[in-house]
Amino acid sequence: LQNTEHPSVEFNVVRIECLTSEPVIIVNVYRHPGQRTPASFFRSLLNSLQGYKNLIILGDLNAHHPAWGSRTYSNSGRTLHQIIGEYDLFILNEKAPTFVRTSSAATSTIDLVLASPSLAPLCSTKTNSDTLGSDHFPVITTIGIQACFKKKLYYKIPLSKEMCQDLFQILLSTTKDLPAQVGDDLLGRYDAFTNNILEAARSFLSERASHAPLYK
Repeated sequence: LQNTEHPSVEFNVVRIECLTSEPVIIVNVYRHPGQRTPASFFRSLLNSLQGYKNLIILGDLNAHHPAWGSRTYSNSGRTLHQIIGEYDLFILNEKAPTFVRTSSAATSTIDLVLASPSLAPLCSTKTNSDTLGSDHFPVITTIGIQACFKKKLYYKIPLSKEMCQDLFQILLSTTKDLPAQVGDDLLGRYDAFTNNILEAARSFLSERASHAPLYK
């Protein structure tokens, strides 16, 4: 990857060719602790990989944020959290500690696994409880064919139970006629289904926002 480097970060990129789907790109990252990594580095890295749908970024990022299980924030954590939101990445971690300080037995979550939207539902991640002699717990990610439900920054969309029910009813009423509209094309049905969900959600959320009070 040209013009994508920073002294605070080391990374390797692996491309895995697949017979029946697009290639999978795995980026292994190590970010040196105590050094500042600008958001521009992550943007440059991700922009250079935008041509690939199936992307996994993983490694020791030495960044703290409650979104992936840390008890505290760090500047690097805030930067990384912003980038995750900008590029629609999914955090696959199960919020278990990934690092243990041998001198005090204090733990933190600094090893992350991030995935692109198309690949995240096919991934499952587990953190082993045995460090195997290291000061990091192994984080194992499996890419399979069984879809898994994921929550992506769900706290950014504060929906009440009643609002969720209203949105569900809207989706029920708007999806029942989709098969007749697109015929027997499976990919066409999938695209129509996902687009319908996105359009309904955007319409519902924008309508709610327009009626929101200007103060709390």
